[in-house]
This record gives sequence, structure tokens and C-alpha cells, in this order.
Amino acid sequence: MKKNQEKEALRNRLARLESINDHLVTELQELDTLMRLIGFSGGIETVKATAVEILDKGYLESANDDRNDREMYL
Repeated sequence: MKKNQEKEALRNRLARLESINDHLVTELQELDTLMRLIGFSGGIETVKATAVEILDKGYLESANDDRNDREMYL
């Protein structure tokens, strides 16, 4: 009977994770659409490329301080 409870707990956990994933995918799609509407032709990818370029060229005072931190997102 304990195995049945474990399986049920795993099913519940999986259902929750699937729900979270669905929510995050929807949010990303909406964000991508909004970015395209305001002029980023490639959506989120274009926003990301623009942000990287801004940081690389040092247009922000904190760009040099955050350079190592941002590398983990690329």
C-alpha cells in the first residue's frame, strides 16, 4: 500500500510541475508577443541580444560589475 501512496504522490507532483510549466510557457509566449509588438522583431531573442550588446559595450555603469553574472545566462 505504501507504494501506491508513493505513486500517487509522484503523480500529484508531476501534475503540479506540468501546470507550472504550462503557466511559464504561456507567460513566455505572451512576453514574446509583447516584445514583437513594441519593435523587437525577433521577440525575446532580440531583447536578449540587445541586452548582451548593451552590457558588452559598457553602456551601463554596472555592466563591468555584472559581466561575470550575465555569462551564466548566455
